[in-house]
Order: sequence, then C-alpha cells, then structure tokens
Amino acid sequence: VPTWEGMPAVHIQYLQQLQDTIINKADIIFTVSQPLYDEFKLLHNNVYLLPNGVDYEYYSPMNLPKEYPSVIFRGIMDFLPNVDASVHFCADILPLVKQQVPEIKCYIVGKNPTMRIKSLHDGKTVFVTGYVEDIRPYIAKSDVNVCSMRIGSGIKNKILESMAMAVP
Repeated sequence: VPTWEGMPAVHIQYLQQLQDTIINKADIIFTVSQPLYDEFKLLHNNVYLLPNGVDYEYYSPMNLPKEYPSVIFRGIMDFLPNVDASVHFCADILPLVKQQVPEIKCYIVGKNPTMRIKSLHDGKTVFVTGYVEDIRPYIAKSDVNVCSMRIGSGIKNKILESMAMAVP
C-alpha cells in the first residue's frame, strides 16, 4: 500500500481512483516521472519509466505582440487536476496578482471546460476559450504560463512547451 500521509485529500482520492479503475486492470504501466514510477511500483509489477519531451521546432518562440499583462493556464479542462488547478489559481492566486497588477488577464485555454471552469469567465479578467485549433499563439501572447497544479504528478508538457517557446 502506498504511503499517502501528508498528501492533500483530493490527491489521495485521485490516486485511489487510479488504483481502483486503471492500475489494477493494466497489464503494463508507463509513467513519465520517477516519483510516479516509485508510487506505481508499490501497486503493480509491470511499470516502466518513459520520460517525455517536446517538439522544440514546433513549439518555438513566435514573434507575436504580448497582451501584457497576461497569463495562460491550459490543458484538458474536464481533467480533475486541471480543473482543480484553474479554480485554485483564479480563487487563491489571481486576486493577489491583481492587487499588484490590476490590469492582468488570465486565459484558461483547453477543450471540454466544465461548468465550474466556464463560470470563471468574467470577460474582464478571466477568459475561458474552450478548444482552440492552435495553442501556440495563446502561449506566445502570454507573459507567463501558469501551472498551479496541486494534484496529479509527472512532468507537465504545458511547462516544457512554454519553455521551448521562451515563455516563463
């Protein structure tokens, strides 16, 4: 049994759901991070570490005007870790940023936004786009790529892609 002591309750719930619905049914598990590999090895015998990467030619810097000041959070927006991260950012972090940068804009970009995510859209500070054909212009126009993840694990491609595009 994995050691989940000290983890947020929602993270424990997520891992337990994975264990109950996926891990016990899988013949082979691939993971992209050492901590997740170590965790899954406690639950399954056939686990492999396969680090991920990014196509740095496709995700390269674009010379687009910044919509300063702006941040972007992106991902599949009905995926629990992304929903939690977006809500957490908008509720707990963005108000603090807004005190220092009142004109800040936050773009939440990604397919399948839940009703909770859609409710964050106010048309002034927070903009929920839903699915976009090409994420790169949204990244390029932002000053910062936000990754306020509290649950889930592994290396986030959203970070690697933004790094490749020279967006912090």
